[in-house]
Amino acid sequence: MSKGEDWKCSIGHAVFDGDKLIKRLATPVIEPEGEWEARGCEDPRISKIDNTYYMCYGAYSGDDVRVHIATSTDLKTWKKHGHALKDFNFLDYGGSRWRRYGRTADEVHKKMLGKERSKAASIFPEKINGKYWMIFGEFQIWLASSDDGIHYEVLKQPFMQADTKQYYEDAFIEAGPAPIKTDQGWLLLYHSIDHNQTYKLSALLLDCENPEKILARTREPIFSPEAEYELAGLVDIFPGGVNAFQGKSEQAQQEVIDTALKDGTMPHVIFCPGAVVKNDHLYLYYGASDSVICCASTGLSNLMELLHEV
Repeated sequence: MSKGEDWKCSIGHAVFDGDKLIKRLATPVIEPEGEWEARGCEDPRISKIDNTYYMCYGAYSGDDVRVHIATSTDLKTWKKHGHALKDFNFLDYGGSRWRRYGRTADEVHKKMLGKERSKAASIFPEKINGKYWMIFGEFQIWLASSDDGIHYEVLKQPFMQADTKQYYEDAFIEAGPAPIKTDQGWLLLYHSIDHNQTYKLSALLLDCENPEKILARTREPIFSPEAEYELAGLVDIFPGGVNAFQGKSEQAQQEVIDTALKDGTMPHVIFCPGAVVKNDHLYLYYGASDSVICCASTGLSNLMELLHEV
């Protein structure tokens, strides 16, 4: 995913062997179209079921975002299918937002009232009990099922909420890349975010036949921002949003970043929409500070040892 000169997000295509870039297409494979994608197409997650690739991405209007789906057989030519969760209303399905930037809970509630907001979605890479399954959401995480892989019905209540007592999720959580099947269950990575807007990556293990059942989870984050390029950049959730950077020179943008670092308002963002396993190695493909694409890796067996039964 990249932001162009017009600050609209498009989705590109690159091929990696582990952490080595093999090739990258010169032009995007998905570009924004229409009112719902006015600010772009972002945060793609891809799953392959049989001979079809299913991409979930955020269609961002500039005000709200919805999960859209596109399909492909070669990862280069994609067919857009539009909104996947048409009847999903954030508040009606138990959603709640954390307060930030001085807004009251009532202000946040009014902002979300009647909204069909949805994002951060991925599809399980095989059918479960004859149905397609999707996991999605920010602030809380939901599950949804489908007969055709395109149109989804959401379980009424969130599948998972931030746990501030036993764990470290003191603000909210957000779904990560598509679940990975292991011999112990579905490995699900998710983002846990604190009140300082620091993103960290955590893990769950779900039952293979019943994705609503959590078998185990990590007690501490498995990956956190540490490098300089992970701690500051042109971050979309910066106070004031992209307006804080858009139209400014590079020097002026850097001054905004430096000031935010000094006063502690710079979000620290690592955002992982892609993960693959190769030769017992888990490769994470993630964005750092909404500015660069990175790769990190760990032994899958080492990660599985960090999971504790719940």
